[in-house]
Amino acid sequence: MNGVGDGSTGLPWTVRLPGVYRPQEDTALLIEALRARPMTAATSVLDVCTGSGAVAVAAAAAGSRHVIAVDVCRRAVWTARCNALLHGHRCVDVRRADMTDPRAAGRFDLIVCNPPYVPTPPASRTRGAEQAWNAGATGRALLDPLCTRLPSMLTNEGRLLIVQSECADIDRTVALLARRCADARVVARRRIPFGPVMSARSGYLERAGLLPDPAARPGVETEEIVVVEAVKTARRPSHSAAVRDGAPARLTTALQPRAVRG
Repeated sequence: MNGVGDGSTGLPWTVRLPGVYRPQEDTALLIEALRARPMTAATSVLDVCTGSGAVAVAAAAAGSRHVIAVDVCRRAVWTARCNALLHGHRCVDVRRADMTDPRAAGRFDLIVCNPPYVPTPPASRTRGAEQAWNAGATGRALLDPLCTRLPSMLTNEGRLLIVQSECADIDRTVALLARRCADARVVARRRIPFGPVMSARSGYLERAGLLPDPAARPGVETEEIVVVEAVKTARRPSHSAAVRDGAPARLTTALQPRAVRG
């Protein structure tokens, strides 16, 4: 296994099986946004596209005792379970599930999501670790269905935090979420240098018109990553909906059995 993360980056220390997404700047930005939201032991959290489980671990460290983390990748599921145990968070329940499946159900006070969002040339084949970032020609192969599906899984005053790149159309994410929630907006931003994947695709991104204002920064390969927050109702919650409902959140899916709690 490989290890990554420390206190200086804001990322919890994690180990990874080969092929599992390494927590990076987008993970750190999402965790920062999570830590800025109200969190109690009763706050129910769903971490979608958990990867290494870093965000789920951060949610448990912030105080939640009801954390469910899901991913479609078996290696990611085992990695996230391992990291939850290494951090001593037995409240983190990691499962293999596809949250775009309409049979997935549950209600959560907070949903966090770091989905694949890197625009991918149509002729490209996705293999192994590439599943963690390849997201179709416009980068929205997962963003669109998740923006449609996840708001229905929020409690009445629940919040959704989703991170993405400006190259995958931030305005569309905000618009899709605003149709299903009372409030949707960008709450965190960070400009970062292109990594190896984005650098290799810079030509495609420019030809496809997916680089916002490339003339404004000629020769400079950077992207802005953002966290978009959607709030189910206009009134910001002062207490956990889980407390009012009197029961912890549950997630069920016809596709996968319930994982053994770590």
